[in-house]
Amino acid sequence: GRDPDRRSCRFDLGRPELPYGLRISLANGNLNSKADTRKAAEYVSDLSGGYNVHVIYGATYGPRTDTLAYFLALDGIDTGRMKYAHDELNEHFSLSPQVGPLLIGFSRGCVDLRNALLMYPDEQRQKVWCLALAPGGYIYKETCGDLKHYRVPLKDDFVGYVDKQGAERE
Repeated sequence: GRDPDRRSCRFDLGRPELPYGLRISLANGNLNSKADTRKAAEYVSDLSGGYNVHVIYGATYGPRTDTLAYFLALDGIDTGRMKYAHDELNEHFSLSPQVGPLLIGFSRGCVDLRNALLMYPDEQRQKVWCLALAPGGYIYKETCGDLKHYRVPLKDDFVGYVDKQGAERE
């Protein structure tokens, strides 16, 4: 059979949901295993007081393939991971149309979230809060209600410095 880490998917931690229809969703970066992504989601959950985190897991295929897919996604080309971001947003808005989720992306996950948000109507996008960590691509301010990018020093991670146009824009 196929390695389950090599299949993009959505999953959650099975913890209690936030009240009032709020939701935390997390999208991983390149070269992150499913186990590592789960650990990141557990950390975010613990910081939130133990609430559930919904994960948009993009499978990793190694440095060369992940890098190629990253640059294609940076140019707006869907490499298959964006479907899961759409599924996550669609599910959230079907359950809680009045409030938006907190979307946390790191590295490549920010690109997937940015590309997915571009396809939603402004009314829905303005309800979404975004937190972009070491962003592989910058999320546009006009595609969400609130946004914060955190870029680490270049010596620690170069990915946040690749999307120069996005960084200048934001």
